[in-house]
Amino acid sequence: MGATGFMAIFKPTMYAIRAGAPMFQALTLLAIITLLPFAIAFSNYSWTMVGVGTLAIFTVKFWSYLWFIAKWMEDRLGRAMYPDATSLLAVYGANLIDGDFALKATLIEIVTGMMFIALPLAFSMILAWAGFHGMGAVAAVGQSFRQKTEEGGGMGGRMAVQQGTMRLGRGGRGGRG
Repeated sequence: MGATGFMAIFKPTMYAIRAGAPMFQALTLLAIITLLPFAIAFSNYSWTMVGVGTLAIFTVKFWSYLWFIAKWMEDRLGRAMYPDATSLLAVYGANLIDGDFALKATLIEIVTGMMFIALPLAFSMILAWAGFHGMGAVAAVGQSFRQKTEEGGGMGGRMAVQQGTMRLGRGGRGGRG
């Protein structure tokens, strides 16, 4: 009764998670898209924040593909490992004959069911890490470009001041004698 009792609780829970996942995705996208203009404004309109927002939207939209992969794995893995257990009655009826078969079938259900949570979570963590380090590198390159631009602008300003003082020193006649 152990595996059968657990599955009586687990199956409805996973059904609720599968049914609620697109709703959660939609609300998460709503929150990101709604709050992104404020985040960009508070970051002084930096391109780094635009990149972070774009990466966040891509990550959340990609969850639906990961859920499809999890559903595909769930459909195919059970049939591949136990082709004779095609019905729910066969899985639970096998518990009376062979308890090991029901345990393995239950574990497959648990593992494939948890992929609906684990795949998006792992993908989001990987992209968050990559985005954190990638946006840091982009910000460092931008800082380098900004520093070189400031140096060039300062040099141009100094040259203009020197030329102006030279012309004023000559009585305003310019550079021709």
